[in-house]
Amino acid sequence: MSFTLRPQEAAFEASFTGLPPELFVPELRRVLATARPLPYYAGSSALARLTYKVAGELYDRGVVVDAAPIFREALDELTATLGAGHQVTARAAAELGSCLHVLGQNEEALPLLECALARLTQLLGDGNALVLYTLGTVAGVRRQLGNRGGAKALLQQGLTTLTRLAVAAGMAPDAPPPGLLKEWCHIKLNLSQLLMTLSCFEDCELLVRGTLAILAGLPACDPNLNLSINLLTFQLACSLHGLGLRGRGQDLLDAEKMYRELLPKLHGSSNYGSVAHGLGLLLKQRGLVTESRMYLNIAQEALSAGYGTDSSRTQLSQLHRSDLNASLRTCARCGPVTDDDITMKICQGCQAARYCSPACAELHWKAHKKECRRIKAESEQVAGGSGGAGPSTAGSGGAGSSGE
Repeated sequence: MSFTLRPQEAAFEASFTGLPPELFVPELRRVLATARPLPYYAGSSALARLTYKVAGELYDRGVVVDAAPIFREALDELTATLGAGHQVTARAAAELGSCLHVLGQNEEALPLLECALARLTQLLGDGNALVLYTLGTVAGVRRQLGNRGGAKALLQQGLTTLTRLAVAAGMAPDAPPPGLLKEWCHIKLNLSQLLMTLSCFEDCELLVRGTLAILAGLPACDPNLNLSINLLTFQLACSLHGLGLRGRGQDLLDAEKMYRELLPKLHGSSNYGSVAHGLGLLLKQRGLVTESRMYLNIAQEALSAGYGTDSSRTQLSQLHRSDLNASLRTCARCGPVTDDDITMKICQGCQAARYCSPACAELHWKAHKKECRRIKAESEQVAGGSGGAGPSTAGSGGAGSSGE
């Protein structure tokens, strides 16, 4: 968040700085509940700013589902106390719109974002960091709602502004202007996503590889650099994934490697579910059904909690839910299980392979052992799990196991 807290607000902020993730949301809610009845805050813009600060802290940590309703409260309070035309109110509207975009609520997000973009451009100019970032987000929302022409026009406008600023700073036209790396990458990412939407996988690959080459030559001190590289690498993996499905087999393997390397790096970020989803789909397309199921389950949990993009959430829910549910009734040894009275058992090592009986788990262990240990090791790296691999199984009604 960009504004300065007043002394009383700073004291509240200090009470949740450095908290571990599991205590962060409850403590922020406590901060707001404590502040509301105090004379300094009651009915004032100070409470609105504090609410906005709390929402921003949640959003910055990837807790998007919790951030959205608090952003709404903040926007209502800021509108009532500062007015709809105030810069802080416009910023709050832009950030609420971004939050709704991440949650897939694009129809509601678009008017908020477009109004905020117009107001912020008027107040701050087209070269402002927030203006450029909001422009990229509006383009992304337009693209996902089917307005590809509108998305392209905005992105071209943003790139023109960035080029002008880079040249004015004595830099190469395609370089990120000083202080605008995050915004430059955001616009490049949205352009690459537009190319993906148009199935221009080769153009997307060229754009992302060129962008990554520029980033590789930048000093490593910029705090936005690593995240930008990770997000662009994810976009490159997506483009290679698309090219791999068109017959370029090595691209499919390269995409798989990138997905695997990115997953632990993006754990806890708003793109975590999208990476897990991409990896799960790729593994399924390669015929690795058991491992694919594990990553699609991870994606489903992450996307439901708001850790993923709208496109991944929509694809998972609309295109793959029925297939995923069917796979949960497939025994890794004997195939689909049609008897609804059979309670499926799950391998306690990898938490992915399913069996219709402990006997099937025992008989399949020799064939499954190597894959079980590999999946379990990767799962622990991603989610921090523990436990030994073996043909142990558990049904929904209790645990049962068979010896190795």
